[in-house]
Amino acid sequence: MTVKEYLRQTFAIDRLITAKKYQIQKLITQLDGTGIRYSHDKVKGSSVYPDKMAEMITSLSLLQDFTVVEITRLLRLKYDISLLISHVKNHDYRLVLYERYINLKIWRDVAYDNNLGWNTVHRFHRYGLKELEKEIKDLAPATRREYEISNNQ
Repeated sequence: MTVKEYLRQTFAIDRLITAKKYQIQKLITQLDGTGIRYSHDKVKGSSVYPDKMAEMITSLSLLQDFTVVEITRLLRLKYDISLLISHVKNHDYRLVLYERYINLKIWRDVAYDNNLGWNTVHRFHRYGLKELEKEIKDLAPATRREYEISNNQ
């Protein structure tokens, strides 16, 4: 796994969290809609609607738990990435990497928010990645192995 692939994991996890939040919101809306159904209510005996509601509540709970796990994973990854980015010596390179991979900004926003041109942002990004690659190669063998193991998980 390259440094860039490692850094880009934040985007994938963030999209997964967004998708799960959408599913949670959709399920909550469905639960609100299934609360009372006057046209289909049976006076005696049927447990169709309570069972369906219980199943939806269970699904909602599982989705929420999964989302919390993914948010925790994202926060840990962002922490690790911020430590890695802190090794970049050039302030401009470090800023572009931080904006892109920690704040998850699109390139246009990175350029605009920092008063940089499009080409400058990409050049700083490229140089920052090269510095990170060099930094990882210079790590002690035990630390490098630890970095490679955490990247392969």
